[in-house]
Amino acid sequence: MATSLNNLARLHDTQGQYVAAEPLYTRSLAIWEKALGKDHPDVAQSLNNLAALCRKIGRIKDADPLEERAKAIRAIKR
Repeated sequence: MATSLNNLARLHDTQGQYVAAEPLYTRSLAIWEKALGKDHPDVAQSLNNLAALCRKIGRIKDADPLEERAKAIRAIKR
C-alpha cells in the first residue's frame, strides 16, 4: 500500500498537483515507518520525497528536518 500511495503521490507531484501529492506522501511515510521501523532505507526515501515536495512549494523549514532525518538513516545503514 505504501508503494502505491508513493507512486500516486509522485504522479501528482510531477503534474504540479502538490496539494494532492502531500497527503499521499505523508500517508506512505507513516505506513513505511509502522511496517519497517523508523530507520529503514524506504523510510529515508519517503522522507526525501516529502522534503522535495516541501521545497517545491517553498516550505524550506519543513524540508530541512526531513532531509536531515533521511541523511541520519542512511548513515546508520552503511
